Amino acid sequence: MEKDFRIFINPCTTYQFLADQKDNKTQMWAPITKIQDHQRIEKMVIGYKPHCLVKLSNASNKLELYSELTKYEYTLKDENITELRSGMNNYLILCESGRVYSLANTNSYFDIPFTDFKQSSHKNPRLVTFFTEKKLFVEQIMMGSGSNYYLCKGNQLYGNGYNIDGSLGNGEKVNKQMPIFIRNDVSKVYAGPHALGYFYSTVKSKELFGCGQNSNGQLGIGDKNPGNNYSPVKVALQKLNLDASEIKDLVLCAVASCFITNDGKTYSCGSSSHNGHKMAKKEFTELNELKNINIVKICGGQNHMLALTEQNELYGWGFQISNLPTKQQTAINRPTKLIIPQVFIENSLPLGFCCGSAVAIIYPNSELCILEEDFKLFFKSKKFCDSQIAISSLQNQDEEELVEIPVHKLLVEFRTKLPLNEIQKRFDKHSFSSKEINRYLEWVYFGQKAFGEKFSPIFNALNLPYPLEDNFKEDLFKLYKDEDSKDFSILVQDDEEQEQYEDGDGDEDEDEDYEEIPVHKLILLARSGLFREMFENINEKQTKNSVKDYSHKTIESLEILIKFLYTGKIELTADDDPQLIVEDLEDAVDYYKLNTNSELKFELNKIRKQFDL
Repeated sequence: MEKDFRIFINPCTTYQFLADQKDNKTQMWAPITKIQDHQRIEKMVIGYKPHCLVKLSNASNKLELYSELTKYEYTLKDENITELRSGMNNYLILCESGRVYSLANTNSYFDIPFTDFKQSSHKNPRLVTFFTEKKLFVEQIMMGSGSNYYLCKGNQLYGNGYNIDGSLGNGEKVNKQMPIFIRNDVSKVYAGPHALGYFYSTVKSKELFGCGQNSNGQLGIGDKNPGNNYSPVKVALQKLNLDASEIKDLVLCAVASCFITNDGKTYSCGSSSHNGHKMAKKEFTELNELKNINIVKICGGQNHMLALTEQNELYGWGFQISNLPTKQQTAINRPTKLIIPQVFIENSLPLGFCCGSAVAIIYPNSELCILEEDFKLFFKSKKFCDSQIAISSLQNQDEEELVEIPVHKLLVEFRTKLPLNEIQKRFDKHSFSSKEINRYLEWVYFGQKAFGEKFSPIFNALNLPYPLEDNFKEDLFKLYKDEDSKDFSILVQDDEEQEQYEDGDGDEDEDEDYEEIPVHKLILLARSGLFREMFENINEKQTKNSVKDYSHKTIESLEILIKFLYTGKIELTADDDPQLIVEDLEDAVDYYKLNTNSELKFELNKIRKQFDL
């Protein structure tokens, strides 16, 4: 019998881990193809079968559900999806509007509420009408094993579903199909897909409470109330010199719980086989194996936990079987470093993950966004294009129409190594279709190359080698070094001049007091939301070929940031001060409105690790 641990890797390869229970030496990584190679996963949660509910990064309102034999696709009209949660066979979907949608097995009983008491199915998502009718704005959703929790604006907590073990914490033993109000001073809710209970923290007192099943001490409340807790019980965090505001995340599984603090410490409690201590713990206790290791993310399945370190290492514990990517051949009941595919190690790719009952999934971390992704969005937006490629198309079989495709002249010419007018002549000569032209432009803007032989004529006409070379990043680096083609400048003052202006002694209109950092306007537009907004609000008569930088960053750090916009990397020289660069660029993602999935934070973390900052 085989078990599979599917692992999704940035952005083109999907792997599964296979191990035969009879012969654990057959452990191996193998690619699987359920999710297409070109897709980028932004969010994913796992159900029981397992079913995988996926949100792709190229669409804010689309989802895909993968079951054993079927793939379902969904579009939520006029919505932006912000969060996904999984139960057993059911899912909750939270949108930016505060509305909640559900996908549920039609045979489920208490999991999903509707005012008309109809169940949804995996075929169609359904709006959870209760909250819209009550005019409630849902800010956080969580799911347990048959119970659901909704934290609404104003710190109001609602819940519904299975309640035999006290999973709703309302003091009753009755299951609730419709959501019921629980309390109104809650700041955050914590649970897991197999949890018969949940935790929540309070706003003002910053305390942590837990309720539900506690047969294994998984609520961390000590010897009191060892059975089911129908009313919330306070967790004694003061013994750990902590309050609830210091908890970064908490996971409650079937028989164990674990939380991490803002400074990366890890505490757990519950069953001796699953809490990571190898002995029963009825109160939260710090895990010895993870002391002095900064844990940044945790996730739980039915009985097991995964923990991700700041150094991109993955630990797991609580597994009763040995079909895991580890060298151990026995159950893992202490935190153990898991083997991950070499591609992560070689390329320093950040990991993300989620757990289900029988699977552990690793997918591209939301902190990672490669250069190609920004240029892909830039290409699709068609904004700020300064030229066009024209093609002819036939209308009504005999009427010809000229179609103009907007492009950015600099990028097209630099990537193709031909002037735009020469490119146009070659296209006219061969009468290429709009589909062929767009395939060529995908390669120009983000290095897309998996086209097939039928697209080879268009690249041959441009004297581009086919099959195409993967040289997008190399070309952007060459563009960075091409000073003659730079058409824009960022003006920045040195530290002494900045201090003069801050004290009111300088003349801010004197451009000669600024040092110029040359750059391509195209790069700023593709990579920085700040510059896109700036140029959108400036008409052509006001447009200049330079802008003053008021961020008060040092010249050295700005030069490093500009190079990063071309290369996606931060490379320090012997003359650079790592501490200064890190401190200076910590807010650059927000200030310059870089893609929120920018790899800049990851690069800065690598410098911190390298220089022990």
